[in-house]
Amino acid sequence: MAFLSENLLPGQLPQRRTSVLHGPGGIGKTQLAIQFARDHQGDFSAVFFLDASSPDSFANGFSVMHRQIYEGSDQDPGGDLPLEQIRGDVIRWLSHQDNSAWLFIVDNLDREPTDPGGFDLRPYLPQRDHGSILITTRLATLGNLGRSIKVERMTVDESTSLLGICVGSTFVQSRSTSELLDALNGLPLAISQAGGLIGHLNLTPESYLQMYRFERRRVMEWMGDGTSRGSIRTTWNTTLDLLKEKIL
Repeated sequence: MAFLSENLLPGQLPQRRTSVLHGPGGIGKTQLAIQFARDHQGDFSAVFFLDASSPDSFANGFSVMHRQIYEGSDQDPGGDLPLEQIRGDVIRWLSHQDNSAWLFIVDNLDREPTDPGGFDLRPYLPQRDHGSILITTRLATLGNLGRSIKVERMTVDESTSLLGICVGSTFVQSRSTSELLDALNGLPLAISQAGGLIGHLNLTPESYLQMYRFERRRVMEWMGDGTSRGSIRTTWNTTLDLLKEKIL
């Protein structure tokens, strides 16, 4: 994820660092944002992740962010606060001159401010020109908020690397892993789901691939197409089936 590190890590630029990941649903924008935060959490003084899929979810996230910043401190106001006060307190904290190494992730900002259920992000951002902001969206038009990065299917090398990270120490590259990656078609979210289950349940790639192919036939019959949604839905259904077997 060098394309994010180049723009977002503290010290890379003397001013505000903003990246906008845009692409279709299911391509893995959220997963990329989470993985970047995990890989580089030690490089930031604080990391905040807010769901921007609706005004209510974003406001709730801002309230959680406020508690994380002020809870237990001398400035903790306590009790329920109006959104305007919460927003003002958080913006002041983000704007402090000596506080420039934070990462603010805004996930699923999929509506324009003028759309039903949309809202304007700018009033929630500090005016001081510092800090790092990572936005994920389906809207290419929101790329004007920062450095625009289109998320596309991963290359074979990128897919193999991501699967290895998700599977963990038991990962061994083989013909079976190559066949599995070919089936997952370079979709980061599908690869992450598959790798997480293989590692968590100590499966072999062969056994997961066999179940995946069986489940995919059912999904394709139901959906009637071969779009990326099919791969995502297949890995999700396979995950549910495997977890049911483990629980029952």
